[in-house]
Formats: sequence, structure tokens, C-alpha cells
Amino acid sequence: MQDITVRDREGVYPVSEDTHLLAESVEVHPGETVLEIGCGTGYVSLFLAARGAVVTGVDINPLAVALARENARESGLEATFIESDLFAGVDGTYDVIVCNPPYLPSEDIEKTPYDACWDGGPTGREFSARFIAAMPSYLSPRGRAYLLQSSLCSPDASVGELVAAGFSVTVAGTRALFFERLFVFCARRSG
Repeated sequence: MQDITVRDREGVYPVSEDTHLLAESVEVHPGETVLEIGCGTGYVSLFLAARGAVVTGVDINPLAVALARENARESGLEATFIESDLFAGVDGTYDVIVCNPPYLPSEDIEKTPYDACWDGGPTGREFSARFIAAMPSYLSPRGRAYLLQSSLCSPDASVGELVAAGFSVTVAGTRALFFERLFVFCARRSG
């Protein structure tokens, strides 16, 4: 696989343990179309592009979108990066949809724009619930979605929402950290 050059920048969620777990857990085949929601530095998008996928990454943070584009150029990889809140700026359907949502529960305090990359709201599930509600409209009929979740934000609730939306769910990856366990769920349409 091609080397990926990814730089971090203040104001953009850095490549972290959850980033690596998500990238390593996604099954992708050359030529498949991939949409990454919340691309940050672009690491996951570029990791999948290096495996032959046709990737679009979106982020609500314009600093992240600019950095992901720079990282793509420096890595010599092709990927499209656009500014969007979830699926607002997205058209069409994708074979694979990937999301590392903001999942840390937070207090109701004034926040900076950077906080959007980690702030999952009071329960930690607000972004995930929005993702699960909208995602089926953008996933191809035989596609699969990968959603990273933390033990800090009721991952069983996300599994329940996915099942209620007509998906079968498996665990594609997991990692224990010192204060939480991370899960990558793979959702496929049932039947």
C-alpha cells in the first residue's frame, strides 16, 4: 500500500487511536465508492483511497477540509473533500459510508468550533443518532456503513437504532483504551 503523509494542524482533530482503528476495520475493494463523514485530517479517506477506493470526505470544519486536501496532495492520492454538515452537501449513494462521530458526552458550556470534532452532546449520542437517521438514504442497496462508537456513549443504543432501521450489525473492530472501549460497527441492510 502507498505511504500516506498526513499532517495535523491546530483546530483539526488529530490522527488518534480511534482514527487508526476505523481505517483498519473498513473492508473496501478497488473501485468502490466511499463517503467519509467527519474526515478531519483525511487520514481514513486517504487510507481507503490508497486501497483503490473512490473516496469523498466531508467535514463541517473548513480547516479540516483544507488540511485533508493538502494531505491528499502531499500523499499523491486522489480524494474529494468538501465542507458539509453530515450529508447536507452530499449527492448520490455510496458503496461504503464511514463515520468517526463526535462521541464524548459534554456539559452544556460555551464551545469553540474545534469542539465539534469531539463534542457528542449531553449523552455523547446526538451526532451518531443524526448519522444513523440519514445514512440509509445515501447507502447503495448492497452497501455497508462503518460507525465508530465508544463505551462512553451507549453503543448498544446505536446498534438498536441501526437494527430498527433495517440493518444487521457486526463488530468489525474493537480496541480497549485506558478509559474506554472503542467499537467499529459494520451495518448492512437486512434481507
